[in-house]
Amino acid sequence: MKKIVIALLLVLILLFSGCTKKTGDVVLTQETSKLSSETIQNYKFKSGEILEFDTHYVSGYGNRKSEITIDGNILSHILHNEGCYWCGAIGYWNHDMSIGNEFGTYHYKVEFMDNVIGIAVTKPDGTVWSTGVRGFSPPYKIGVETSNGDNGISEFDYENFVITKK
Repeated sequence: MKKIVIALLLVLILLFSGCTKKTGDVVLTQETSKLSSETIQNYKFKSGEILEFDTHYVSGYGNRKSEITIDGNILSHILHNEGCYWCGAIGYWNHDMSIGNEFGTYHYKVEFMDNVIGIAVTKPDGTVWSTGVRGFSPPYKIGVETSNGDNGISEFDYENFVITKK
């Protein structure tokens, strides 16, 4: 297996707005004080590749969540359109999000296939949340989005990004 390691440690503390920071292969753009998006800018995923990374859910209160984006669409909106409401996020938004609201490390494994993206998340307690997403075709653009409601603040750290080719 050929591994490409993207060494990243991005700390998201959503107290600032209107800034852009470039770190290695990822650009962090904070669009407002309530929303932050990261996208792997210099890489598009092809069928047969696997992306793994860790999300450290450090702290938070009020409404807050973190989730992946596929071609600019947040996972909870994609799954909502398929009938799974509020699925695909970590955190709390008037209730615990489907992946969990426990502080700790969540390990993502995203497998890219021709017409489906398989997503498995190992939670801090060792259980696995998984889903498959259809309706997209390669090459895929992937990112992470963190958002807070008017009463929320959070800290999510993202690191250990590894791309494996089958």
